Amino acid sequence: MNGTWMWVVLGVLIAIVIGFLLMSAILDRKKHKKLKIENDRFKKIANEARGQVAILVNVLISKNEIKLKEFVPSVGKLKMSDINNLARDEFSKLEMTEGYKTIKNDETAKEFLEHYTSISKEKSNNWAKKNKADIEYFRKFEDGLEKEEYKIYTKNLKSRLTRKYK
Repeated sequence: MNGTWMWVVLGVLIAIVIGFLLMSAILDRKKHKKLKIENDRFKKIANEARGQVAILVNVLISKNEIKLKEFVPSVGKLKMSDINNLARDEFSKLEMTEGYKTIKNDETAKEFLEHYTSISKEKSNNWAKKNKADIEYFRKFEDGLEKEEYKIYTKNLKSRLTRKYK
């Protein structure tokens, strides 16, 4: 009888160990799947935010070029500092958004952030001279986007900036 109990206890212990291993494997697989889904969601949000930033930069560049062409020293409506501050204010607002913070935390966005930082730190009246590569980068980046996804965002942004740049 002692030998039988020993085999039963040993069988129960082996069943518990196998059950524990199976449960940990299943839970590990679920955890890995959740992590993958979360990473995919983060990448999607970061890509969408990069698209919005690229559109904002391009719209700012075009509005700024128009204002610089209209600028008349001493007799114009705007001072050069006003033109520079319009762009700087937009960049400051953008840097407070969640989308920008997401881009900042994204490891794959280093080149994008370098171009953004370069253009945002420069006075907007010097962009055409000092930031040609950055301007070209953002134009190419926007050309690579699917326009339909960003159509409403672009329309709202252009109307808001048109009112601001008057």
